[in-house]
Amino acid sequence: MKLKQIEIDKFRSIDYISIVINELAVLIGENNAGKTNILKALDLFYQDSVRGINEEYFYFKDQNQPISIFLTYDRLTEYERNQKYLKHWIHNISIKVKKVIEWDSQSQKYKMTLFGWQAKPKEVHFDLSRFDEYKSRIKEIVEINILPEYFKTDKGTVTQASYRQGVLKYIKEGKVEFGDPGWIMNPGGYKEVFSDLLPRFYLVPAVKDAQDESKTTQQAMLGKLLSDLTNRIISKNPKFKEVKKQIEGLKKYLNKSEEGEDSERLQEIKDFEETLSSIICENMPGTKVGIEIVTPELIDLFKDTKIILDDALPTSIDSKGHGLQRALIFAYIRAYAKTISTIETEEEIFTRNFILAIEEPELYLHPNGQRKMMNVLRNISVKDQVLACTHSNFFVDMYDYQNIIIVNRDNSGPTNIFQVTEEIFKTEDEESRKRLKKTFRYLSLFDLSRSEMFFSKKVVLVEGDTEKFILPFWASRLTQKDKKYDFSSNNICVIECGGKTNIHIFMRVLNKFKIHYVVIHDIDPIDFPEDKENKTDQEKAKLRMFKENDFIEKTLDTNYGCIIKIKPELETVIGISKSQAEKQGKIGAAFFKYDEIGVIDYSNEVIKILDLIINWQEENNIIEISKRNNYV
Repeated sequence: MKLKQIEIDKFRSIDYISIVINELAVLIGENNAGKTNILKALDLFYQDSVRGINEEYFYFKDQNQPISIFLTYDRLTEYERNQKYLKHWIHNISIKVKKVIEWDSQSQKYKMTLFGWQAKPKEVHFDLSRFDEYKSRIKEIVEINILPEYFKTDKGTVTQASYRQGVLKYIKEGKVEFGDPGWIMNPGGYKEVFSDLLPRFYLVPAVKDAQDESKTTQQAMLGKLLSDLTNRIISKNPKFKEVKKQIEGLKKYLNKSEEGEDSERLQEIKDFEETLSSIICENMPGTKVGIEIVTPELIDLFKDTKIILDDALPTSIDSKGHGLQRALIFAYIRAYAKTISTIETEEEIFTRNFILAIEEPELYLHPNGQRKMMNVLRNISVKDQVLACTHSNFFVDMYDYQNIIIVNRDNSGPTNIFQVTEEIFKTEDEESRKRLKKTFRYLSLFDLSRSEMFFSKKVVLVEGDTEKFILPFWASRLTQKDKKYDFSSNNICVIECGGKTNIHIFMRVLNKFKIHYVVIHDIDPIDFPEDKENKTDQEKAKLRMFKENDFIEKTLDTNYGCIIKIKPELETVIGISKSQAEKQGKIGAAFFKYDEIGVIDYSNEVIKILDLIINWQEENNIIEISKRNNYV
């Protein structure tokens, strides 16, 4: 079972959002956009009590509006689908649950209520959500309907507890008929059955004390992972039976058996027990003292685990720096993921998935460390699920755009999200679609900086490296004169598309994500008629490049994009001769020319291009700039 969809209503800065989750979800956005609130909402759903909840959890601190968190799970395993009790939870091959947190003005306390989207029993006396309506008649109901003996206690009486347990068992046996689904408050069997099937949830906050996370309590990361890992070992590794047998063997040396047998019990314990009994009998005749030593479970053996790090100086984790502390938390995760993948078993047994939520996995990691961490998260997501909030493009793969969730917020307004779950290239015929996707794949692998476009408010799409270098260079020089040209403060990035023929691919992505952009490309005019017969191979290549102009225009979505067409090409318009380009390279020639002159001597064409990028005020979305006309 895996998480399919998250819906959050009235939580912190979130009015309402809905997110579709695959195996790996990457949340990106500016600081204070609300990315963390999404992960905290998930954490709140998995929280069992209202402990720690305060007014800051509510939508802009308005406690009159209850918090609602809806989760939908799908990808159920055959084991899960075959659970009789789960059958009435499953609709459209998925399971839906809801948790509501509200302020009770009468009791002056917070209240947490769970709801399940379930088919309701057609007979009311099997609907535990309406138990209060018939609890006074449960003895009569058992007798009239001739219900099984397990509806009663061992003494043959019908109690509320025995009736509830009886209903759950009756449902599990498939003897209860269900009708249409609806939200059922506090559905019976949630804690007993369903909650044990839900994926576990682990949250790693951005700033976390590794010493706390190194404890083996169930609230700490290491404790949770050890518990989960131990449960997997118990279910899959036959050697555990030997360990369990050895632990059970301790009992005969420490305690009496249930039958009172103590022939193998340690004599020292028996002597001490007799001494205590004889002494207490002096004051309280007939009183005996019995000593029973609680033997540990397997997980108890890990309770005093200590983490020592040796980086030339062996010390405990709390004395290390934040970078090493955070690296250790991720090491827990990596070791856990690696270990569970190597556990083998002779038979396939149900294994519970987990959801790993991480804030800023890039913290304290150098670039190569970030690459390694992204690979770790990908590996974990093969079997389980990962949700990561990040400001680093190392964790964003533009090819897997369906995993990207853009989180934004207008000033002090509510948090909004945007994601594209549909196929961007679905309008193409199958052969063209495969070609475009393959091209898009290699473009995403070749230059990771292209993923920066998802972090930007405006993107400038250019053909090659010359434009990628010279546009920010011009802007940085002009910023010294006028701050409006500062690309950083305007959150503008320049993306090199790997050639003119690839520009339309990036335009398609930006159109779908509704990110504003400006395309800058050469017109590459031809000096022969388009319908010329017997074209040379060179003329055919020139014609294909010229026709790309129309293709780019057809791809343009005027709601988000604009086009600057350079005639004939950028080098000519900005005054770079062919001899300079050949001698110094195009990038070098552009740099040396504009580094040696003051911004007051920058050409009108350069200023016009930058003005259009910063603030497009033209009536048309397509502008042509040439050396002769400036622009038309």
